[in-house]
This record gives sequence, structure tokens and C-alpha cells, in this order.
Amino acid sequence: MPNPDHRIVDGLTAQIRLPLEQKLAHRVSPAVLTLADDGTIGVKLVDPGNHVRFVPVQILGRAAEGVWLDGLPREALLITVGQEFVVHGQEVKPVPAAGGLS
Repeated sequence: MPNPDHRIVDGLTAQIRLPLEQKLAHRVSPAVLTLADDGTIGVKLVDPGNHVRFVPVQILGRAAEGVWLDGLPREALLITVGQEFVVHGQEVKPVPAAGGLS
């Protein structure tokens, strides 16, 4: 915060508002995050043709319920179990999680 006249002193309590850009984000378990060979953070998902795709993501925030990610399509079928055992381009047969495909 600019303080040209030095009216804001150490230890002073203040409330400020920071304008933030709104973004579409997905909350996921951090366990679904994976690293590409070059160290890029991403997730693996299944595309409409049932092929594995590695998608780079940006972590926007963390919460007790998971991490908030940017970079995914609006709807995505994430691989949540065994993502480290499949590779980009591999054909797979998605199996619903306990709660079903969503």
C-alpha cells in the first residue's frame, strides 16, 4: 500500500479490500496431481475418445477440502486412481468411482 506521508505506522490494524479476478476453478484432492517429466504440475484426464491426456494446471488456492485448480476444461473426467500407471495417449476404459461418473 502506498504510504507517502507515513501515516500508516508499524503495528497499526487495518482492513483492506483487494480486487481479485474471478476465474472458473475446480476443487480436487491434491492426490490427483501429477508431474510431467519436465516438472510441470498437472492432472490426467480421460478425453471423449477414452484416451489419457495430461493437462497442465495452476494451483489457485488450497483449502482443507482440497486444492483449487485453473487450466481444466469446464467438464473433465479426472483419473483419480492409478494416474501414475497410465501415460498420455494411452487408451483406457473409465471405471466409475463409488459415487459414479460425474
